[in-house]
Parts: sequence; structure tokens; C-alpha cells
Amino acid sequence: MIQTFRSNGKVLLSAEYFVIDGALALALPTKLGQELRVKITENAQSTISWKSFNSENKVWFECEISTQNLQIISTSNQQFVDRLLSILKLIANQNPAIFSLQNSYYFETYLEFPNEFGLGSSSTLLNNLAKFSNTSPYYLLENTFGGSGYDVACAEANQPILYSIENNIPNVQIINLSENITQELAFVFLNKKQNSREGIALYKSKPKDTILVNEISNITIEIAKSTNIKEFELLVNQHENIVSKFLQLPKVKEVYFSDYKGSVKSLGAWGGDFVAITKTDNYNEYFESKGFSVMYDYNKLIL
Repeated sequence: MIQTFRSNGKVLLSAEYFVIDGALALALPTKLGQELRVKITENAQSTISWKSFNSENKVWFECEISTQNLQIISTSNQQFVDRLLSILKLIANQNPAIFSLQNSYYFETYLEFPNEFGLGSSSTLLNNLAKFSNTSPYYLLENTFGGSGYDVACAEANQPILYSIENNIPNVQIINLSENITQELAFVFLNKKQNSREGIALYKSKPKDTILVNEISNITIEIAKSTNIKEFELLVNQHENIVSKFLQLPKVKEVYFSDYKGSVKSLGAWGGDFVAITKTDNYNEYFESKGFSVMYDYNKLIL
């Protein structure tokens, strides 16, 4: 019998970086995610066979691991297998009975978006493995990739959420966004993936500012309540100004889209992945003329 697990991807609309220090964030689960299939058979080999398929259904990573002390037998990518092994060891530590020496395990993962999209290939993997092993995805995240955990929260959410960390405990509140806002939003891919760990390291190198954390939280609340697109744009622009000044990084609109009449909002790690934009007349043609042809309307991407 094959067990199947699935998790949603994520987009972080507000409080990037500041969510780590307790700021309230607005996060959006995506219709694109990742599936995990697990087959367990009784035999004497006692191995873990792993294959990862990309959005074009082609194998991009595979390995074989012995369940005896979780030792690597073979791999197509050392960096990926090292990370996978660290996750499996955490799972075995939390659930010692999960891998039996009398069984062999066949794992297959199926990504529903291109690897470079940055919609949560890691968080969806962790959440799927946590569901398979009855362990905490937040525990796995904390001890592997790190981060605030908003992406793990999105993996299980089916509509927008307000997310914060309170006393080291994730707090998730399901919300609805006004159609007056969502029908005016689109997401544009910047043709490159940004390393979120590098962005987090830059943020953590700056002195913690509780005033800004509170200010970002207040903006998040106002964005969530907004029913007027002009008000929304003012809030987004204010948010971009705060993060830009704190990180001492240029805003993405300044870098790529300085003549665009709508708002452009970085999502998650600054410098790559997707941006959220408010629509203007012929916005599709504008971004395509700049070389950014991959874009989704809100309702095409977000649950």
C-alpha cells in the first residue's frame, strides 16, 4: 500500500525577516505544493530508496540509505543527501520505531512548481515527512533549515493566515482578504531563486529593533483589513520603505520597475523569487517587456 501526503506552498506577503522576532505576518498558502508517496515492504535489504521528481515529472535527485544507522549507500547529490539525512535522523530521534530493520522504504516526492520558484520546496517536504512520521514539522524546521515557521503553517492552511511566534510557540489565525484587494493583485517571478538563509543571516546581523517589529505588525493588521486598493498600496509602500532602510538594500521596484505605476512588493527573501504587484492597465505587457513573463493572478496561485 502506498501512503500519500501533500502540503501547500507559501507566499509571505508581509513581515519578511521581522516575523523571526515576533512580528505579525500575513502569509498565503499556494495552490501549488508538493506530494510525498511512501511504500513500505518487508524484506531483508532494509534500505531507504528516495526519488525526487520536479514539476516536469523528471527525477532531479535520488539516493539510497541504509536504515542501519542511516548510512548513505549512494546519491546523485551529496549536498541534498546530507540535508535529507539530517531530517531523517531527527525523525528517527523523535520516533525511534519509524524505520524498521525488517522493512525497506520507498519515498517519492513530486514538486508541483519549478524548483527555482521558491514557493516552499523545503517546507512542503518537512511537513509531508512530519505527517508520515507523526512528528512536529516545527521541530524539524528549527533543527534543519531554520526560520520562523510561517511556511510550515501555510503547508496545512487552505486560506490566508496571520502568523506570529509568541513565547516560541507558533500562532496561526485563518483570515479572509477582501476581493477588492485580491482581484487587483498579481505575482511576478523575477527569474531567479533567492537564498532565504542568506537573507535571514543579513537580517540577524542588524541590531534588533522592537519598535520596527511593532510597526510591521501594525502594518500587517492594516493590510489584512484593507478593502481599498489605494490604501493597500500605501501600506505596501510603507512596508517596503521600512525593510529597505533596515536592511540597507534597494527596493525591488527601484532596481527593476522604477517606472511602473502600481506597487511592487518583495515577498520573503529580498532579491529573488516572486514579487506581488498591484495591477495597472496593460501590466502583463509591461512586465513581459522587461523580461519577466511568468506571472499569476492572485486567484490562479493562492488558495
